[in-house]
Amino acid sequence: MAGTVVPLAGIMLPALIVGTVLTIKHLRRSREMTHRERMEAIRMGIAPDPGGHAWRALTCSSIGAGVPAAAFLTAWLTNLTSSRQHEEAWVAAFVVGIVAVVSGGRLARALFTSPAQQVLTSQDTAAKVTMDPDLYDVVGRRG
Repeated sequence: MAGTVVPLAGIMLPALIVGTVLTIKHLRRSREMTHRERMEAIRMGIAPDPGGHAWRALTCSSIGAGVPAAAFLTAWLTNLTSSRQHEEAWVAAFVVGIVAVVSGGRLARALFTSPAQQVLTSQDTAAKVTMDPDLYDVVGRRG
């Protein structure tokens, strides 16, 4: 058994490295082409497609729904395989589920709001006072 592991590792390692390098090159080329396409669309006056909504939605839903489901499945399996009931597992699953749902919602709000809405709803900019510079007569502007 030990005599076959080394040759198999010697054969599989270069295949793994070549596959990884080719995947990285493909992803880099794909990002470069997407960037060129967006720049050409901007140059022509066409609003570029923001894209990426599918991965954002998948991320938010996997955190907001997948994590609580996995936590409750783990609590159920714990009580199923144990000789006594573990109420702590259900409490932990409940806490993890609540935190995951809240975090998924906050992540969704952060990912799906436009940058202009983020500036308007930001607490940092809400405290600043806006002023019209023409309301004040500055001595240096009189000449």
